[in-house]
Amino acid sequence: MHWADFTAQRFKESGLDNLVSCSGITPSGEFHIGHLREILTAEMIHRSCIRLGLKSRYIFIVDSMDPLRRVYDFLSPEYQEYIGMPIAYIPAPDNQGIPGNRDISYAEYFLEPFLRALSSIGVFPEVIMNHETYESGKFAEEIDSVIKNKEGIRTIIEEISGRELSKDWFPYNPLGSDGSMDGVTVTGYEYPKVSWIDRFGV
Repeated sequence: MHWADFTAQRFKESGLDNLVSCSGITPSGEFHIGHLREILTAEMIHRSCIRLGLKSRYIFIVDSMDPLRRVYDFLSPEYQEYIGMPIAYIPAPDNQGIPGNRDISYAEYFLEPFLRALSSIGVFPEVIMNHETYESGKFAEEIDSVIKNKEGIRTIIEEISGRELSKDWFPYNPLGSDGSMDGVTVTGYEYPKVSWIDRFGV
């Protein structure tokens, strides 16, 4: 028995239904063959569940709120001004790596060819763009819960990672006045508003 079929069989024997398989990625550059491993793992479990008559969904989460962390080799130095900004909100590069393509976002530019490649091998996940979920407010209650339990979360992160978080660490990253997450310090929180000051003193 294939391991995915074995997994689905265990779900069925446990009486589980309405199953959800998830995978995700940050489209910070071109995808390579190694990215398929996680995606196909979720897809195989999803297909096996359906074959056994279980209700199943496969969700592909795109971390489009992740910031541009550095100027990669394939980008022009002009992207320096976008470091720290969510890749959903910055322009896509043109064929010289210059931020000139404003018809689609940076995230969409690298995601779309990958989704087309997946469709060519028969993989059609439900795609969720994280920035849209944030914008819709669907994360509001979860964010509130995380903020209220931030000291417990701090302890867990420090114990597992073996590193000490900074005194001003906060489990939610607001965007500063320039649209960047970098250099933003949270100064207060009262649901549903976060108070902060950025590197420009705003």
